[in-house]
Amino acid sequence: MFKDYMPNTAEKNNFIAGWKAALNAWAPAARVTSAVFKLTNAGEKPIALEQLAAIAGFPQDKTATLVLQFFANTARIQNGLVHLEMTITRQPSSRFELRIGDRRMYTDGCAPDQFWVALFIDQPVEIRATCQATGVPIRVVVSATTVESVEPVAAVVGLINPATVQTVKRAEEFDEKVCVYQTFFASMEAGAAWKLQHPQGRLFSVREFFDFWRQLLTPIAGDLMMTVSQSK
Repeated sequence: MFKDYMPNTAEKNNFIAGWKAALNAWAPAARVTSAVFKLTNAGEKPIALEQLAAIAGFPQDKTATLVLQFFANTARIQNGLVHLEMTITRQPSSRFELRIGDRRMYTDGCAPDQFWVALFIDQPVEIRATCQATGVPIRVVVSATTVESVEPVAAVVGLINPATVQTVKRAEEFDEKVCVYQTFFASMEAGAAWKLQHPQGRLFSVREFFDFWRQLLTPIAGDLMMTVSQSK
């Protein structure tokens, strides 16, 4: 599946296994994150903590702790309701713009986080970013089941060495150690300098990355993902 971007089979398998191990280490947080996106429709409505905990499969206190850790800047829990308050104005820390229906939101995090949103809601997500090497605008429209469009068509997503991710011990470390390095480039050529800085990282085409990321999240939260019939 990823032959153009990981030509060595052993290297490809090690990379995939490393990322699976990294996500498995944070599986409770990944499942709660997925449930928050799904049940709030990416912040459109609040959800009862009791319902969120039941669907995520954890006690309410653990669920609340994970929500506040991994949505430290955007979530609050009040009167038993979880509110995901996505930023609607561009901030100095904003790296991406998301458009969902008539909503426009600005996010930080990393490129994979933006795909993560799309996998769990029933509307297409338009992701807007800027190539970190060339300044070229990048626009990706992705739904829960497919990538609908990519501009420019050669755009790629950078994913760092999973061994680095495995060194993260606290949620607060993700941005500094991981997120700032995982972004979009207008092409493989535009990402060449990034690849030199991250020789054990990988550049994926947008469509290949979507398949890769869905594959990684399925064992953790596949039951929460939107299906083809649900997203129609």
